[in-house]
Amino acid sequence: MTLREFINHVSDNSWMAIVYLAAIPLIALWLGWIAKGKGNDSPWCMMYSALIYGIAVPAIFGISLTAYLFLFERKSIYDMDLIIQVLPVLSMILTIYIMKRNVKIDQIPGFTGIGGLILILFSLMALGWLLDRTNIFAISFIPFGWLILALILFPVLIWLGFRMMNRSKKESPTI
Repeated sequence: MTLREFINHVSDNSWMAIVYLAAIPLIALWLGWIAKGKGNDSPWCMMYSALIYGIAVPAIFGISLTAYLFLFERKSIYDMDLIIQVLPVLSMILTIYIMKRNVKIDQIPGFTGIGGLILILFSLMALGWLLDRTNIFAISFIPFGWLILALILFPVLIWLGFRMMNRSKKESPTI
């Protein structure tokens, strides 16, 4: 199955994606009701972590796909697939908002790792876009200092993202 086939399958069977993306915030709401005031304790914190990853992976995929389609494929905003590109991001925002009422987000295992992953993906996509748009003629119009700055900045951002991901593993609470 190719990525295009997967996206078409999800678009054709959108009810499954809608149920999944609606269930995650509802489960977070339910956990907040059950574990009121105990969200930072061990079993609840791990459940929140599973919910974060369960919603962050589709949201990051949606953001990355949107950035790719707009930057590299030059697709129109009118061609966006709301189920794949918009709904996961909205569901992630709602889930994090619900979780923040019961748990300190920084204490959820792996949450800063997701931030590092987003930073790495953003840096790699920006570097790819820069390399895609740069050619022999464009380099002559770009000041050399800007090119050197970009070549230094993007690896530093990638390194910072890896550092954030590794920091989250060291600081995460143990069971």
